[in-house]
Amino acid sequence: MKIDIRKFFYKHLEIFVLLLTAIISVSAMIFYYTNNLTLEYNDATSHLNIARRITDSLTPGLVQIGSNWLPLLHLLELPFTLNFSLWQSGLAGSIISMMSFLFSSLAIFKIVEQITRDKLSGFIGALVFILNANILYMQTTAMFEPLLIATSMGGIYYLIKWSQEQKLSQLLFGAFFIFLSSLTRYDGWFLFLCSIPVVFLISIRKRNYKYAEGRTIMFMVLSSLGIVLWFIYNKIIFGSATYFMSSEFSARGQQVIWEELGKLPAKGSIFLAFWTYIRTVIYNTGFLPFLLSILGLISFFFTKRSIVMKISFVLLLFIPLIFHVISLYIGHSIIWLPDVAPYDSSFFNVRYGLVMVPTIAILIGVLTMNKKYLKFVIILLVLLQSILFYFDNNGQLNIKNITVMKDTKAGNSESGNKTAQWIRNNCKDGLTLISSAGYEAVIFRTGLSLNHFITEGTGKYWRTSLIKPSTYAECIMLGSSWLNKINVSMENNIDFDRNYKKVESFGSFQMFKRNNLIYEK
Repeated sequence: MKIDIRKFFYKHLEIFVLLLTAIISVSAMIFYYTNNLTLEYNDATSHLNIARRITDSLTPGLVQIGSNWLPLLHLLELPFTLNFSLWQSGLAGSIISMMSFLFSSLAIFKIVEQITRDKLSGFIGALVFILNANILYMQTTAMFEPLLIATSMGGIYYLIKWSQEQKLSQLLFGAFFIFLSSLTRYDGWFLFLCSIPVVFLISIRKRNYKYAEGRTIMFMVLSSLGIVLWFIYNKIIFGSATYFMSSEFSARGQQVIWEELGKLPAKGSIFLAFWTYIRTVIYNTGFLPFLLSILGLISFFFTKRSIVMKISFVLLLFIPLIFHVISLYIGHSIIWLPDVAPYDSSFFNVRYGLVMVPTIAILIGVLTMNKKYLKFVIILLVLLQSILFYFDNNGQLNIKNITVMKDTKAGNSESGNKTAQWIRNNCKDGLTLISSAGYEAVIFRTGLSLNHFITEGTGKYWRTSLIKPSTYAECIMLGSSWLNKINVSMENNIDFDRNYKKVESFGSFQMFKRNNLIYEK
């Protein structure tokens, strides 16, 4: 029996997308892991530590989730961080990100297929996402972006499918994924808000007002559950339902400090906010894919669909752009780029543009609908763009040239690593007073169990140590971070002055040890 290879490939294209994604994902993971690059982000070590602290801390429990970040990533990492090796290697977080990457590529494939009724267009959309160099690196890390993309794409796919088929199960699945997204990052809250009018408008167009009202309320109740639970958690644990918005460690609390330093140039300027984010997207996708996506958007409006459907699809796809532009405009977010005012030479939070990569991929997939030869041209262009990401301006191959690698912070700096090693060698038999808000990467790189540290989340240990450190602390680390309360608390502190001696310095890191304890150089 003769098998038609093309028909077989086309019929099983969905499986091929999954296999291709898995192979590329594992290959990228092996490459970056063997080059010790998966933990370049300070926040990656923070996420791993938060998950680990739920079971490994002086005060273990769900309180260790804190209020700075939403909890889903940390809860998913928790079973893996129970294994010491998975926690310290960072694989506990990489596993979640790689699974998210796999799911996202499939969701993008299905979204494009649902819009175009063309599996090859779906494959091209998925390929744009899969081969994006920045996405490939991020899916090897313990960062939020892969999980946010996965949950958001899941929600959008089921809403698009429901809009065309009107099956209740599809609406419920859409609500479920948006519920998960709302527990991942606050972008998910905006997705929830924008989804409500989409559900209502599509429902009323398909049936009537009563039907639309019922479907919208049902959707709202289910998809808002994560937001409600987060308010309840903050009320129970911290005494205020809005603690996550008002605490000194909240995103807004940190932006106030940046504003005082004149580092929020986009605040109050909608043009600068828009331009900053557009440039951020281009840095993450490349100019050519960005341009092709605009053509895809234009071609989408020429498809035979109602204006309600077109507006709904576009709104869902462009939610990340709207969210980040608004956040920059009102001063709740910060992005620095070397070619956008205030022309800082560094990148900061440029990874925020990653969440628009799926939108770019979907629109490029849509562009290829019913265009046989264009499909092959775009595949070649996508391959070319993915390769170009790894070359610097001098034409030299550099694995750290990709945009998100320029965004990593210096928690793994030489002084930070030396400090971590010193703590491991000299304080492993006692407790170390250190700020997790400013120095999570240092704590992580000591390789010690987290019950060796007195940090902001250790209750009485922390409160007592800020007044009388000798009660619990063998070692104390002071540093330059403005989030570090220990520096202020140790000024003119009689107990500190009497019982501790400065024994080592590594850059801005200063180590103190109790006088009656032996110090090993």
